[in-house]
Amino acid sequence: LRDRDARADLRDGDLLLVDDCVRSQLVRARNVSAPDGGGVRHIEVDALPSVLPYIFSSAHFAEVTALREEAYFVRASGRRNSAGRPQYALFRMRDGAVEEVVDGVSNLRVRYALGDDGAVEAFVHGEEMDEADWKRVLAVRVELLLEADAANVLPDPVAVEFDGEPLAASTDLRSVVQFTVALRNRAR
Repeated sequence: LRDRDARADLRDGDLLLVDDCVRSQLVRARNVSAPDGGGVRHIEVDALPSVLPYIFSSAHFAEVTALREEAYFVRASGRRNSAGRPQYALFRMRDGAVEEVVDGVSNLRVRYALGDDGAVEAFVHGEEMDEADWKRVLAVRVELLLEADAANVLPDPVAVEFDGEPLAASTDLRSVVQFTVALRNRAR
């Protein structure tokens, strides 16, 4: 492969997604050269055995994207709210480094939309899935439970529903944010 832009910090062993807007292929980089005087970097690749081979000829212009590991999780932030209870936050781990992304996030749940022929049959948690289910994932639904840092601000207790279950009524200000991301070419 020739990487004309040489933008990404590519390293030997990186998992790369090569995409020409028609087909995509996962490959493993090896012998990544430094950019030459014209800003072009040469990359030898090994196709992954589980992926159908597709040869990108010189007539194809393709994007090369390095895939990086990122994990999102909720944990105590080390701060306390106005009632003295621990505050939680959403954190991200990227390439081994952990950073706080959003404070006031007290819970995170992910459900996967399973179905065949593009029609969603059910949303399930990852721990409920077997190996065959992962091939039937059409979309991913993420739900966050947000809590204000000021405690006991509501005049009357209010219950909210999170992850399909009602939470105990509270005078703390809480909100649920949910979004669903369809996987390309799978959902209709």
